[in-house]
Amino acid sequence: GYAGQGYVVLSQHLRDVVRQYDARHAIHIIPVYGVDLADFTPADRAQARATRGLPAGGAIVFNSSRVAPEKDVVTLIDAFKRLVDEGRDVYLLNRSGGFREFLDRARRAGLQDRVMAIDASDPRRELPLDYASADVCVQASRAEGLGFSVLEALACDIPVVASAVGGLLETVQDGVTGWTAPPGDAARLASAIRVALDHPEEARRRAAAGREMVQRRFESNAAFDALTALLAIRPS
Repeated sequence: GYAGQGYVVLSQHLRDVVRQYDARHAIHIIPVYGVDLADFTPADRAQARATRGLPAGGAIVFNSSRVAPEKDVVTLIDAFKRLVDEGRDVYLLNRSGGFREFLDRARRAGLQDRVMAIDASDPRRELPLDYASADVCVQASRAEGLGFSVLEALACDIPVVASAVGGLLETVQDGVTGWTAPPGDAARLASAIRVALDHPEEARRRAAAGREMVQRRFESNAAFDALTALLAIRPS
């Protein structure tokens, strides 16, 4: 809430959730910290990979979610394994505080040579380069209030594939700003990633539309100004 007068939420999805429990107070949708477009911006892929020490060849599928049940890395790894089993030259990159568990799950799936996972990146200097290094960013969540990872990826002009859940439905529109798949469905998730990788022109078109959406709706200064303006309101 803010000053005891109402609520600030990140998405329409969360507004609907809060409204179930409070039909009286105002609910304001403000993406609070937003996306810093000065840091999250398109960059040269080859140079970004070289800077971050990533493979020069092959396609990189990037995931920056923490390892938690609602983030569903199990389905993500299952979907990625399907691509590897097809003989594709692909890598899965994860940056998170739970990277050791991510690596352990990858080893158990026989993907140790195709999965790269290390600790969370510096959000201003390193993380934008990780996005720029990728061919597609994937968010396989079973629940999501908004989903800033896909917004950061789109700001960097990187195509996204996301679960059709929660706040992700408001930003990743299938056929417009990315691809979606039902939560928990590894086959459909793999299919969406496959299409994104195999149709680079369409992927670029959707990423460009997504970047425009992020610029219009989620720029960090605008989000902060909206929050500041709301907190400046005094009850009469």
